[in-house]
Amino acid sequence: MKTISKSGLRLWVFFTIFTSTLLVTSCKSEEEGDAASLDKKASIEMPVQVNHISADKDELVITYTIWKDNVAVGTKVVRDTIPALGLQLQEAENADGDVINVQVPTEYNIYVTLKPGNPLPENQ
Repeated sequence: MKTISKSGLRLWVFFTIFTSTLLVTSCKSEEEGDAASLDKKASIEMPVQVNHISADKDELVITYTIWKDNVAVGTKVVRDTIPALGLQLQEAENADGDVINVQVPTEYNIYVTLKPGNPLPENQ
């Protein structure tokens, strides 16, 4: 098992908070979660997605991409298995134009919560 140094952990916390801030401030509105644009000169991009694996499992995928001078200088993908939320009924239109009820996987609502971190000591 790989251990993370104290400075590495601080750097990870900083990037997570910075990325979350970027994600929240770059949204067009409260209702729409797509980023309007991304300044790739100096930024961290963090798309979050949920993939349906089975009836009882979903996969959470968070991809961190670090941009500097319009070049992706680093990428980290974090995957985790989470419980599926089950199925729900939704209206859909078939090829004949008929509206029918179909069962689809229930989607997670994704929220980002920001908390201030501790500043790094000046001697590090």
